Amino acid sequence: MKRIFWIVFLFSFFGTEPLWALLKTYFSPTFFPLDVYYLQGELPGPTVMVQGGIQGDEPSGVVCAQILTLAKVKKGNLIIVPRANWPSLLLYKRQINVDLNRRFDKDYHQYYEDTLAKAISYLSSISDGLIHLHEGSGFYSPTYINIERNPRRYGRLL
Repeated sequence: MKRIFWIVFLFSFFGTEPLWALLKTYFSPTFFPLDVYYLQGELPGPTVMVQGGIQGDEPSGVVCAQILTLAKVKKGNLIIVPRANWPSLLLYKRQINVDLNRRFDKDYHQYYEDTLAKAISYLSSISDGLIHLHEGSGFYSPTYINIERNPRRYGRLL
């Protein structure tokens, strides 16, 4: 199953070319480029930011966000960050140095994840709303089996 996700993941950004989006790449000469897609709607309206790939072991958010770059927006605007943490995605690891999802609460200056957190914070500050695509962990079971399979888990199995 993991192999299927990787095929879809790779196809999602190598096999498609956004028609309506303006692509801007931040930090391009570095190990952690940040592709940001800007889609302007036909009519004025709110701006919503969609991001995936904060953790490298969560590829479905990347695929979903990349597919959204092909959308044509009728009203409002979209800012899409499909691969927020490219290095961890390449290694299929939750994090490289620190968990990027835990670097938004303070003004950190130690790791590359801190630079990404600042850029993502800026993009969310110019948005009216944020959709943060994550995957769950564990597996739902109506009865408690173990820590990974119980009524409080809603993840998926790869």
